[in-house]
Amino acid sequence: MIAIVGVSKSTAALTLLIPLLILGVPIIDSSYSIVANYASQERPSSGVGKFPLFSESGSGSRLRQKLQSYGFSAQGANLTIIGVSLYLSLSALIISIHQNFYLLLTLTAFGWVVFELLKSKVRSEELIIGRDILANRIKLFQVGIDQVDNQETIQKIEEFIVSKKPHQIVTPDTLAVLRARKDPEYHAILESADLVTPDGAGILWAATTLNYPLPERVTGIDIIHNICRLAIKKGYSLYLLGSYHGVAGEAALNFAKKYPGIKIAGTHHGYFNCEDHENSENFKDVKNGNSDKNKEEEEIIAEIRENRPDILLVGMGVPKQEKWISKNLDKLDVPVCMGVGGSFDVLSGRIPRAPLWMQRHGMEWIYRSIKQPNRAFRTLALFYFIWLVILGKVVYSLKEID
Repeated sequence: MIAIVGVSKSTAALTLLIPLLILGVPIIDSSYSIVANYASQERPSSGVGKFPLFSESGSGSRLRQKLQSYGFSAQGANLTIIGVSLYLSLSALIISIHQNFYLLLTLTAFGWVVFELLKSKVRSEELIIGRDILANRIKLFQVGIDQVDNQETIQKIEEFIVSKKPHQIVTPDTLAVLRARKDPEYHAILESADLVTPDGAGILWAATTLNYPLPERVTGIDIIHNICRLAIKKGYSLYLLGSYHGVAGEAALNFAKKYPGIKIAGTHHGYFNCEDHENSENFKDVKNGNSDKNKEEEEIIAEIRENRPDILLVGMGVPKQEKWISKNLDKLDVPVCMGVGGSFDVLSGRIPRAPLWMQRHGMEWIYRSIKQPNRAFRTLALFYFIWLVILGKVVYSLKEID
């Protein structure tokens, strides 16, 4: 009997809470506004006085005004109030079905955490997306990306070559944007690079979702092919540096077959320091210590300077290749230096590129994950990127934008 009474009391208490959840926001808003209006009439006219919490004037929604003081736009505040009301109504429906007090606490805590997260993001000064008009770049999570298509990219590259001054080109994908958030050195290189193109389909999707669309995807491997066409037309030369022993040479041979008459100034593998040798196929033959490492690197730089290529393609992986180019840019004295990641593996024929239809639909990463299972773990970071973009879209729609 006592148990039945206990259960009845619990059920009755939850039943009484349901209308409070459904009407919670209107009741709180009305009560808050009434008290605020009364307090504003009572406070001294010379200042805020002893009621700073109710210092807003007017008879409108005080909750909306409070949200706006946190940085919400007027529309964003309205959407937030509506969203909270709908969430409380849905919570009331769920509780009316399951009649569980702990479920009520869980739903309430979850709703509060989500609201606090949105509030902190709205109040944050972190740039989600913006536009650098002077540099003709968008800023995606504080990473500048040039608003160029493939044709404009090759035009800029030709301008770099004609100038005879060293320039660095970076082609970041989605993972590179995430890396730049945690690696200040790599972020600084992206900021100082002469050209930054959107390599990843995820970057185009993010820019479009956040209302700053980019012209098209400009991948590193497509730039390489365009460079080869330009090199034949204008007589420019290329130097290929990177990947395992022999891979750059195989890529150069394929270039010669596909683009007859192309000038290859030289090739060299990308494993010429101690940490690289540990991963090299010829580790036993090349591990000679720190002094040999520095000597070999200096010899490669001297060879590149002596051969005087117009374009240097470096395939060491992100961000190592960008850091190496940035460190040695003036020493190399090459008009165009660009990191190409694992492109030599594709261009040499060792790893096939995704079918054209997959490239066009932004599904190349799926193909590469299948062909290279060791890359599958990296794709998990894509879901984190998607979450950041969706959260950014929500915050962007709620925030007061200057």
